[in-house]
Amino acid sequence: MAEGEHVYDGSVYDPITRDQAEAVFAAGDPGEIGHVLLRLALAGADGEYAEQRALEHVRHPDVWVRRNAATALGHVARIFERLDLDRTVPALLALMADPEVFGYADDALRDLEHFWGVNRGAWMNDPRLCALGYSDFDEVVEVQMTDGSVFQHTGVDPAAWRGMWTTQDPEKPDLLSRLSPYPRRKLRRPRITRRSERMAE
Repeated sequence: MAEGEHVYDGSVYDPITRDQAEAVFAAGDPGEIGHVLLRLALAGADGEYAEQRALEHVRHPDVWVRRNAATALGHVARIFERLDLDRTVPALLALMADPEVFGYADDALRDLEHFWGVNRGAWMNDPRLCALGYSDFDEVVEVQMTDGSVFQHTGVDPAAWRGMWTTQDPEKPDLLSRLSPYPRRKLRRPRITRRSERMAE
């Protein structure tokens, strides 16, 4: 952006056209790009375009662009009621491993879970997992296995839950091994998790 050029400082709810958005993307200013990603999701007219642009920015070097890209994907799911799950869910799961973006990606996945019935466990690269849920209020992780069994791990505070995603541990490379130190009990039926539409097909 040229020195002295006006930076947009209005609301993320202000409508924006594709041409306006493209001009911002071409200029390359991270602050404005992050803002535009939210404007496209919250006040744009094309959900597919908003989703595409958000997905293109989930690996941006600027942390706020990555955060807003994750948030925008959650808004697209809620507002436009359309989403390419095969691209969006893996992208958000990858962002969960980013310590600076974890909370934003987690919130977006919760939007997908609430509005689309998506369950992140069904999309993780672990053939044992069918569904996964976490309640920060109860500090409980619920795991549904592909064999139908359901287990609840207790005492998992939010910091520990975050660490399971964002901290690399060669001795415990997968989520189930990281949950192993926490008390576990078998449930008769899921309480937190829901089967995703993908798993039900």
